[in-house]
Amino acid sequence: MINRFRFIFSFLLFFFLFSCNNVKRKNIQQSIESKQIEQYYHEGITNLANQKYYLAIQSFNNVLELDSSYSKAFVSRGCTKAALKDFFGAIADFDKAISINNYDTVAYYNRGVAFGRLKKYKYALNDFNTSIQLNKNYADAYEARGMIKLLLHRKDGCLDLSKAGELGSIKAYSLIKQFCN
Repeated sequence: MINRFRFIFSFLLFFFLFSCNNVKRKNIQQSIESKQIEQYYHEGITNLANQKYYLAIQSFNNVLELDSSYSKAFVSRGCTKAALKDFFGAIADFDKAISINNYDTVAYYNRGVAFGRLKKYKYALNDFNTSIQLNKNYADAYEARGMIKLLLHRKDGCLDLSKAGELGSIKAYSLIKQFCN
């Protein structure tokens, strides 16, 4: 009976230690992957800033291979595609980012810009509206929405440009002088 108890106890102890060791290994592996993800992401941002667009896309692809739910990588890759004038590809990436995080004001704003470049002003306006609803102090979104409204011959675009100026956009005041006076 005692031998059976020792055997069961030894077996349970071995199982417990083995499972704890697996958890420890898994945590170490996740930590390494997390560092790789951040490294690839920052590499992509650097390449984007240096206009090395294809290298930036590869870096963001590397991030997404490790973590397909990293919404910032989709936004950044979308911005990179937009810089290459691949607006449809950019919109697809912004769509994916929004499906992961539907509170991402930057994704809505950038998708609105891409729609604007494709002259899909209604969609652009909707995205700028959403971006502003999520962040009432987003000067760039007010500025972009104001310009879309003016393109649609809506005078209330000047109010958005004024709001953008109040929020710190220097460019908004020159746009007001050009289009609203």
